[in-house]
Amino acid sequence: MKGIVQEEPETLNLGSVTVLGQLTNLVGIAEGVSQGEIGKNTLNQEQLDVIQASNMGTVLDRMPGVSMSGSPRPGGQNINIWGMSESRNVPITVDGALKTFDKYRQGSLYVDPDLIKQVTVNKGAFNPDVGNGGFGGNVQLETKDAQDFLKPDQNIGAYLKYGFHTNNEQKNYTSAVFGQSKKGMVDGLIYFSRADSRDVELADKQKYRGSSLDQNSYLIKSNIYFSSESKLTLSHANTRFKGWMPFAAMGGNTITTDPNNEYDWKRRIFYRDQKDRSYSAKFEYLPEDNPWINFKMDAAYSETKQHDQKIAPKEGEKAPSILLSTFGKENWTTYKNTSLHIRNTSEISTRWADHSITVGLQYLRKQQDALMFYDSGKYGSQEFNYGYFTPPFLPAGRQTVTSLYINDDIKIGDFTISPSLRYDHVRNQSFGNIGGYASKDPVDGHDYRPVSYSGLSPRLALYWQPKESIALFADYTHSWQSPALHDQYIVQAQGTRGPNATSRDLGKEKLRAFRFGGLMNLQNVFMNDDRLALSATYFNNKVKDEVIRKIGAIYCEEHHVTGNNKSCGKPMSSYHNGPGYTIQGLELSAKYDSEYIFGSLSATMMKGKRIGSPRNIWSEKDTWMRDIPPRELRATIGFNVPSHNFSMGWESAFVRKQDRTPSVIDPKAGALSYPLTPGYSVHSLFMTYAPQGQHGPKINLMIDNLFNKQYAPYLGERVEAPGRDIRLSVSYQF
Repeated sequence: MKGIVQEEPETLNLGSVTVLGQLTNLVGIAEGVSQGEIGKNTLNQEQLDVIQASNMGTVLDRMPGVSMSGSPRPGGQNINIWGMSESRNVPITVDGALKTFDKYRQGSLYVDPDLIKQVTVNKGAFNPDVGNGGFGGNVQLETKDAQDFLKPDQNIGAYLKYGFHTNNEQKNYTSAVFGQSKKGMVDGLIYFSRADSRDVELADKQKYRGSSLDQNSYLIKSNIYFSSESKLTLSHANTRFKGWMPFAAMGGNTITTDPNNEYDWKRRIFYRDQKDRSYSAKFEYLPEDNPWINFKMDAAYSETKQHDQKIAPKEGEKAPSILLSTFGKENWTTYKNTSLHIRNTSEISTRWADHSITVGLQYLRKQQDALMFYDSGKYGSQEFNYGYFTPPFLPAGRQTVTSLYINDDIKIGDFTISPSLRYDHVRNQSFGNIGGYASKDPVDGHDYRPVSYSGLSPRLALYWQPKESIALFADYTHSWQSPALHDQYIVQAQGTRGPNATSRDLGKEKLRAFRFGGLMNLQNVFMNDDRLALSATYFNNKVKDEVIRKIGAIYCEEHHVTGNNKSCGKPMSSYHNGPGYTIQGLELSAKYDSEYIFGSLSATMMKGKRIGSPRNIWSEKDTWMRDIPPRELRATIGFNVPSHNFSMGWESAFVRKQDRTPSVIDPKAGALSYPLTPGYSVHSLFMTYAPQGQHGPKINLMIDNLFNKQYAPYLGERVEAPGRDIRLSVSYQF
């Protein structure tokens, strides 16, 4: 029987420990084999509780094929999936609300992990409801709700949690109230979390300056069940951070100051006030006796604001360090996303096949606004609006995307064939700039007119499941994405030599992606009621017409041949399309769970080659791609004591050295490369304990970087990882 009902605790994760009325699955084994599990990794609430992360990058970095780039600073992380890391390549949503932030040397994700109950990563561009981007995949974050806390026959309750991290003396305080109506037609949750800390300590005992945390977050969420067939979910998440930080959150300890002179440090950095919020509404209608209707509609809005301000010197103190390239004396940056997604799935049976047809309509408006105050020299003149203008390297504008897609899952016996087609129309519109950066001289090429792109993205998926426990699959995608606003409208001041113009002539980036592999999910393998899950995936992503900026580069083919860039002429766009690149790799995974023993093992290996060089697309030598993480092996082993609601485990990561970056083949591409890194291994220990089951406290312990290993992940650009961190949390539910 169809219909919408309240979610029940899962019952198929056998051998797990019963805690707080739910089942704890510390390796995240799926319930079985299905087409929806292809390319997907999930972290559940129990796994998130054990990790006790301060940022979402640390959470996602534990998943195979997913890496974190950046630094431990608040807001200093980007997500890399299968070697692709730009926000347009890896869209991230919170309860369906898209999150974006592309400010120079900043991360793209500012959500407090304490608000999240489930993380889902879909790898690759194989999902027809993701378009104009998503070449690497997408990340879906789902927040907590009242049903995650309510015990059987409970209508109102409260939750308290305290946590402490030894590395940076971080203190976490959490409180929540939740409830539902007597008949369960309405439920609600109000959840508050606060975190404050000192700077992160590295393995060599140095402090990673500018990494302290002063953050408040809250979540308000409600489910309304109009009937057994319809449901409305409303949610609002908000996170605010304040603190002193370098303009480049992703940078290392590059500012040298007297450690005893606090003002000398602060005059070189900013006081940052950052606000991140999202609103979403999701309606579902699933009539019990009508297979033609499974209707869903999502409406969402998200906003990320960042305000940076230089310290005001007192009399006799040295003036703050103020540069145009680091956003002046003060700057304001805002990213807003408004989206609507409507789709319906119809189940239709014919004599020879069963069809599941999904038709969807999407609207997305992404807007970015930036303003800086820099009045030194000529920038204080009327031509530059007396110092208030949009940074030329962070253009303001709006991107509007309208999309339509259709997917048909055709099931014939053990085979499922899934053709799909998606249409996207994209319009990039700049908001222009003040006179100094909106030159009317044709030689400068400051053309801020809008540009539109449109096209189709066909996909085909093949799935064969001869048994309930075994499946093979193959997927093909031919997709595209438009240039981003900063690709199209970055300029330099009038009269600047070299690339100075907007890039309205950019073409679409085109992707041909392919993957194949197998899934296996077995029960009763070594003992009664145990479970073993295996998966293997090969992927190949080939991108043509890659959008590349002309930084310290060869500007045109004549420049490559003659060595003289004057032959390139003017105006000269800041970006151009390169030939492209190919990324391919293999991902293997094994998970085991039983009443007393659990474990997992995953291996990820990939390589990427670009045609030409990032500084010279006409180069005869192909170069390595910069954003490819080194080979990695992850292992977890642990045990359960069900009678005492106790679990304990060991987690290890073994990472190969990275000897592939563009400058290995093109030494002049050093500025467009990451430093090479040696291999390393890092280990962690974790424990979860609920001495009185659902009627008492729950204790989570994580010792991260157990042996205080000093290492720098390749994608972190020589930024060292934090040293040993003992994280302890105690929670109690009333």
